[in-house]
Amino acid sequence: MNKSGHGAVLSRVGTAPPTPAALVLVLHGGSADSFTMTRGRDLAVLRLWPIARVIARVVPSVAVHRLRFSVRGWNADGAAVVRDARWAIQILRERFPSVPIVLVGHSMGARTALHVGGDADIAGLVLLAPWAPSDDPAEQLAGRTVVVVQGARDRMVPEPTTRPWLARARAAGARVSSTLLPFGGHTMLRRFWVWHRLAAQGVLTVITESAGSAAWAADGVGTAGRVGKAGRVGKAGRVGTAGRVGTAGRVVQPAGLVQPAGLVKPAGWAKPTGYAQPAASAGHSARTAGQSGILKLSGQRYSRTGFELAERALP
Repeated sequence: MNKSGHGAVLSRVGTAPPTPAALVLVLHGGSADSFTMTRGRDLAVLRLWPIARVIARVVPSVAVHRLRFSVRGWNADGAAVVRDARWAIQILRERFPSVPIVLVGHSMGARTALHVGGDADIAGLVLLAPWAPSDDPAEQLAGRTVVVVQGARDRMVPEPTTRPWLARARAAGARVSSTLLPFGGHTMLRRFWVWHRLAAQGVLTVITESAGSAAWAADGVGTAGRVGKAGRVGKAGRVGTAGRVGTAGRVVQPAGLVQPAGLVKPAGWAKPTGYAQPAASAGHSARTAGQSGILKLSGQRYSRTGFELAERALP
């Protein structure tokens, strides 16, 4: 664990491989305005803990780290949280020279990620329910992969408000892919395991599309698991080529999908109705999530622990 002079904290998640193929830095959300010091038990921090754990478990070839910002708010220009993010990135660079870094951010953390996403060694971004105002910079992301996952029921940052920025990012040359979950809200609590899986899948997408993916090919991961640019889930739950929805409203696994060993469904789990894997767009030649080799799984287990803790803390 590292602590900056401003109060930011960088911590490792799980055991890092001796020579990681990539680094993942997880950035939690916050508020528009608050200079209150961030604490480990804050809901915004707790929300990203299980996502970081799932990424470390599903993609064991990466070293996952979490950053706790020094303050809770963006505060007009984001100076404090951007400073914290660059401090953490510098530590990772010194610890693992020349290893590509993937930024995973939620809400304010996603906004921070897009501001520093053009820095050296950043391979790309995974933005979960991102706070992305239309006038935020996008040119720095040219050539970077940006994976976006949003919820249609997000009232804090409605999905339509991010479309102008996403359009600017695409125009600037970023490789943007987007998935819209019809049931998703800003907190990512409803059907949280879907958010977890798409976050891990997004990390894999960034790495396989970025330069230096030879280490992943050698590790047997390949190029599968990509979320296509046209990855929006329709209101009627219609599924593209990646799979089909059964007549009883259950999701039928696409051909070639291998169920991970040791998978444990959370207590109270119910099959989602109307959810489908996004289909890759015509502009993407990589295999979709429904084809073989979706992810390299290592005894993946979905745990409710982190979210049960967060839910107990809810007002």
